[in-house]
Amino acid sequence: MCVKVYLLTRFVNKARKTMSKKPSKTIQNTLQNKLASVSGSESRLRSWMEAYFQYEVTTMESSQRIQRRDLELFLNYLVRESGDDRHTHWIPRLSQNFKTALQHEITETGQRRRNDRTVNRILAHVRTFAKWVHFHKPFPLGQPMAKVKAIRTAHLLDIERALTAKERNQILNQADLLTPLGGRSKDRKRWFCM
Repeated sequence: MCVKVYLLTRFVNKARKTMSKKPSKTIQNTLQNKLASVSGSESRLRSWMEAYFQYEVTTMESSQRIQRRDLELFLNYLVRESGDDRHTHWIPRLSQNFKTALQHEITETGQRRRNDRTVNRILAHVRTFAKWVHFHKPFPLGQPMAKVKAIRTAHLLDIERALTAKERNQILNQADLLTPLGGRSKDRKRWFCM
């Protein structure tokens, strides 16, 4: 059985590389027949994940380990929140809550467990998996990761994370109390505060 799956995987991957954007009908039918066993009435996302790595993922083994770890993280969150990993339980609101949970998870020392770039990587892997599953078996409420946006990481020091709300308000209150010491400058549009 394992040899047949390996040969089928090689055949599908080789055919993908040599053909144009749209796969031929025979390859689509072969893949659909193999995925039919996965997409039963009680389709579980763990079995979809195994099929995803078997038929779709062609990256190196080290990258596959990271992708698998990220998808396992999401599936564990799904099971914790909804009770099981049924295909129908993955809704857009749960995807947004997963992003929020990744951002706000803290360690025992009170620091964030993952930085924004790591959260973006995890979301990218989950987003790709969601697109693939949605292509083969559409979700009831649409693609669950469609509206989940990546976190902006352009500014490495974000003021929202550098200060608490209380500290920020204290600084702004003190700035309001400053008196203009230098008087008016020759430029009438600018005031000096020291």
